[in-house]
Amino acid sequence: MSAVEDGRYHLTKRKNGYYYWKRIYEKTFHSTKCRNIRDARAYINKVMSEGLQSNKVLQDYAKDFYVWGKCSWIERQQAKGKPISEKWAQSRRSHLTRYIFPEWGLRKLHQFNPVEYEKWLIGLPLQNGTKNAITYSLNIILREAKREGLIRYNPLAEVEPLANNYKKRDIFDGNELSILFPKDDEKLLAIWGERYYATLFTLMVTSGMRVGEVIALQWKHVLFDQSALVIKQAVKNDNSIGTTKSNEQRGVILPDFTIELLESWRSETLCPNDDDFIFHGLSKKDFNQPVHRRTVLNKFRDGLATAGIEIAGRNLVVHSLRHTYNTLMRTVLPQEMLRYMVGHKTEAMTDRYDQSTPENRIQGFIEEKSRINEIWSKNG
Repeated sequence: MSAVEDGRYHLTKRKNGYYYWKRIYEKTFHSTKCRNIRDARAYINKVMSEGLQSNKVLQDYAKDFYVWGKCSWIERQQAKGKPISEKWAQSRRSHLTRYIFPEWGLRKLHQFNPVEYEKWLIGLPLQNGTKNAITYSLNIILREAKREGLIRYNPLAEVEPLANNYKKRDIFDGNELSILFPKDDEKLLAIWGERYYATLFTLMVTSGMRVGEVIALQWKHVLFDQSALVIKQAVKNDNSIGTTKSNEQRGVILPDFTIELLESWRSETLCPNDDDFIFHGLSKKDFNQPVHRRTVLNKFRDGLATAGIEIAGRNLVVHSLRHTYNTLMRTVLPQEMLRYMVGHKTEAMTDRYDQSTPENRIQGFIEEKSRINEIWSKNG
């Protein structure tokens, strides 16, 4: 029978007369090559105190991990035929820069403790699915360190995934939409504070765009003569600009009042040129950058509070605008058209629409504009 020694490891004597040990988070016992318990304890303490072959800290070891074009691990996986994309690598890298490095970057590789890590992970204000993804990203790195002989064991090997606690986003009803997005310009500005945010959130709810997509919009993407816009890019979690979530471009028909708001905002903004971001950074030095998504999330919460929208017991987040759009449009638009405009593309829809650009595809949707105007006249 094994006994826990010093709260750090298990020690047991087997029938062959030798003592075996393992760290408390490991499954496999290792021989001490000692028959005397005192010698076995001395051996274990020596191993644990000396550490391993490397005293590297995590952020030094992983400085190029998941960096496209620099990560040797990715190159090896690709050589094995594994379909690792740049988008996947960017997502994994963001786990390092946003969560892991700030907390664990200066931790030596051999000093990771799974109990301490799990306590930290559980305390993060994130969905469990995201937490599991963060662990997966770190687990690959520590597994690679073990493979290279820098650590004897991967301390995350015994960290079990957290249960899925995904919360379905709630939507806004017709009355709430009329409060949040009144057609009266003065009332609209009273809710959102200024035309910048009034336009941003009105555009989100009447287009179904994701946050990263709307803040990446440039004026050249708005087709004023067709009451539409094209979505070609998105701001990623690391604030870089890349493709949309689906890696596909698409077009969206907008109701007239959203187009009018965009025209008004363009006449006021200090950045009205085709290549300027519609929702640019707020300080003059940031005018050539999109607004930060955190600013958008904070302003959205402020707008709900100003409007007096009841949020207790509801999961109302900025992404609820996209869910609201989907729910409303399903009642009036052909499903293949809706899937295209929100970016939920299917093979059947790809076969039906064979035009190569969003500008061409949007032409086939113009006849539905009256339905789009009608639904927003009833819910605003």
